[in-house]
Order: sequence, then structure tokens, then C-alpha cells
Amino acid sequence: MTEGEQVPVWGEPSEPVLIELGRLTWAALNLEGVIESVAQRIHFRTQPKTGSDLIRQALRDLNALTPGPAVEATRKWLTDADLAMIERNKILHADVMRPFTQNGDGIEFGNDVLLDARSGTRTPVSVDALRSVRETIAAVHSRWTTVLVDLGQHLEVRHAGPGKA
Repeated sequence: MTEGEQVPVWGEPSEPVLIELGRLTWAALNLEGVIESVAQRIHFRTQPKTGSDLIRQALRDLNALTPGPAVEATRKWLTDADLAMIERNKILHADVMRPFTQNGDGIEFGNDVLLDARSGTRTPVSVDALRSVRETIAAVHSRWTTVLVDLGQHLEVRHAGPGKA
């Protein structure tokens, strides 16, 4: 940089990027809300944990249930939900970074990225990158009611006992 040259401050991303970020945030909120519903169906109690901690507790609680297809489907759903929440966190808990290089004529800026300090992941600030994460979250969310209903039926049969169902 030459003396007196200011590093430009960048503004908001484009409107399409902001819209997709809003959609991703909405999908993430929806998934986070139903994770607790599934966890409470496995073992009803006040859930002091959230996110991945809640999912890990629910996965441990599944071990106490009678095995069956519904339990395995729930285990798969919780594992997928955990992975989706990790991807969500890489976006929503990231720092916005603008890479730059200094050359003889000044500074050349690259494209903004979201840097997740915990994983070192760099996600481009683009509609396509954000859409990919949103679609992952939405795909997991779309299965929660089936998992919850099937698990509920599994638990009812288990509690009814032989010949009582």
C-alpha cells in the first residue's frame, strides 16, 4: 500500500447471496427445532443440551431401546442431522474474510470467503455454495416426521408387550 491509501471496506454481498443466506438460516432454524422433538421422543426429559451435544446424547439414549428398523432409521437421521448442523455452523459461525495480495500497483482483492476457524474450512460467499448447504439441511429436515412417527410406533409396540399391541 502506498502512504495514505485506505483498504476499502466492503459492503453487503449481492442480494441473491443475502436471499440464499436467509433461506439457509431458515432451514437451519427449522432443523434445529425438530432435533429436540426427536431427542425427546427417544428419552423425554428437559433437554439442557443443544445442537451436536443434544444429538450425541440422543444417540446414546437410542442404545437403551429395543433394536429395530425404526431405531436404526432414527440413528441414521440423527447422524445426518449432526453432519448438517456441522455444515450449518461452518457458515453461521464463520468470519467473513476478503483475501488480498499486494502488487506494485496497490492491492488486489479476491472473492469473499467464510472462514470457519474451528475446522479451517473456507466457503465461498456465493449462491451455489450456500444453496448446497441449505439443500443438505433441508433434505435431513424433510425426513424428521417419518422418523418421529416410526419411532413412536416402535416405542408403543415395545411398551405394549407381547400380545398387547
